[in-house]
Amino acid sequence: MDLIKIVKSKGGKNKAGKWMEKNEINPEIIIKNQPEVIAKGVDEQLEKSIEVLMKEVE
Repeated sequence: MDLIKIVKSKGGKNKAGKWMEKNEINPEIIIKNQPEVIAKGVDEQLEKSIEVLMKEVE
């Protein structure tokens, strides 16, 4: 017998108290990981994220 567990999520609200579900947001920076780069073990999205965050904390 297979056991299936269903977890209901509660969602989240933004600072204004509005539900964030079903509201599309667009990224500020778009990086598309290329298969040949991923094959080399490089995650361009992660690297760019770290670069941007490091500039913010300097």
